[in-house]
Amino acid sequence: MLNPKIRGWLNYYGKISRRSLRPVFYYLHHRLIRWILNKYKSFKGSKVKAIKWLRQVTVSYPNLFYHWEQGYKLV
Repeated sequence: MLNPKIRGWLNYYGKISRRSLRPVFYYLHHRLIRWILNKYKSFKGSKVKAIKWLRQVTVSYPNLFYHWEQGYKLV
């Protein structure tokens, strides 16, 4: 559901400046972390564990999101 929108952002705004998209993907990654904290009880209250888990997901499934394929990884 997100990949077509992300692809469009990268194709449109990325042609001008790839750096300009960093705040967008920073926000997206933090929304993913908040979703993980709410979805999985094992991460409840531990943002650090959720971030570590999301980093493992980026390594295990680098093609899950289009911006991960293009090199925008979790900071």
